[in-house]
Amino acid sequence: MKTTRFRKVAAALLALLAPLLPAGAEAPTPAQVFDAVQREADTLASARRHDEALRILAGAAARGDLENGQRRSLALRAANMIHAADRAVYPLLRETLERFLQTVPLDDDGKLRLLEGIEGTYARAGEPGQAAAVRQRMLDLSLPDATRARVLAGLAQICIHQLRQLDKGRAYYHESIPFLRQAADAVTDAREKAARLAAIGDIYQRQTREPEKAVPLYEEAMTLYQTALPGLEPRARAQALAALAALQGTLGREAEARAANERAVAEYVKILDAAVGLPPDAWVKAVAPLDAMPILRQTADGCRRALTLAERMFGMRDEAAVRQVLGGVLVQAESICRAGKDAGLRRRVSSVIEQQLSLAPTPREQHAVRLRLGESYFRIDRDLEKARPAFAAVAGDEAASAADRETARLWCEMLADEG
Repeated sequence: MKTTRFRKVAAALLALLAPLLPAGAEAPTPAQVFDAVQREADTLASARRHDEALRILAGAAARGDLENGQRRSLALRAANMIHAADRAVYPLLRETLERFLQTVPLDDDGKLRLLEGIEGTYARAGEPGQAAAVRQRMLDLSLPDATRARVLAGLAQICIHQLRQLDKGRAYYHESIPFLRQAADAVTDAREKAARLAAIGDIYQRQTREPEKAVPLYEEAMTLYQTALPGLEPRARAQALAALAALQGTLGREAEARAANERAVAEYVKILDAAVGLPPDAWVKAVAPLDAMPILRQTADGCRRALTLAERMFGMRDEAAVRQVLGGVLVQAESICRAGKDAGLRRRVSSVIEQQLSLAPTPREQHAVRLRLGESYFRIDRDLEKARPAFAAVAGDEAASAADRETARLWCEMLADEG
């Protein structure tokens, strides 16, 4: 049945592509068909007509006169649609990719790409059992150690957090660790090796619940960070100090962690001071705001400097380089204000969310932000006169998501009883 369907798709392909081929071409060459298929598939995908794009790709890949490399390229094009296709298209995408696995000559890397697309359809549709089964198929391939470790870790996460198969998930994590250790030992850069070792320690600490196995890895990572510090550039040194502080905090060495965090913040303050007066593009490149915020937030003084940084960026919001990262910076600024490391910042939560609201590009996204804003008006500012209309605006607008409208409606009911 499926074979007949794909043959019909292939037979109809030339008629579908006829307007796209060179005028007067009675027998288009495989190269002409390949180019026309790519262009048309991209056009259809851009218009969110992914089902039509998939049928064109399937028909072309079924042709016997295309080169194997061209057929592989079409198959990978289909796999990439997982990033944009609607859920309604997932069954067709899954069927198409499975067919490609049977009919298109692929190396193991190509097979992995297609299996990742299939797994994505199940993961995004909330079918973890099927997603896990596809990941198990990935393990049958010949994979580089780092890739195999990534596949195993993903499988472990599905088992533990979605299927509640704790023992099986921990077994997959244990299977991944030798590959991760080999990859770490192959690294010569001390800071990168330290980060890899710390990541293995985190698996023991957080996933398999074996903190005693994490400690020696954390100790080794801390030694590497300390060894690397003198030769690092300022930003890298600040990042290494922050990573060192995190490990020290995990091991309960609070005084050492505070000292390392203070050093990290001091290093980043030097970067901020050195960037004063630079034009916006150069300033963003020098400061790296998304790197700065997690480091600065570790001390009370750093929190205040992080908020000053966010305010300066909001003042430069019309600059393209600033706008690219401003959204992420404001989200971190909100988190910093909520965290309470500096109690005086908590009253600024609402103003930071208001800034996010002014930047939200669509009504749906605006309402998602407005919902948080209403909550901040109520819980932090204790201002019912602002909270009520914020929630009412979300509850009464079809442009908001159904979940946001329902949440806002419940807030409106609750606040109706407030004095």
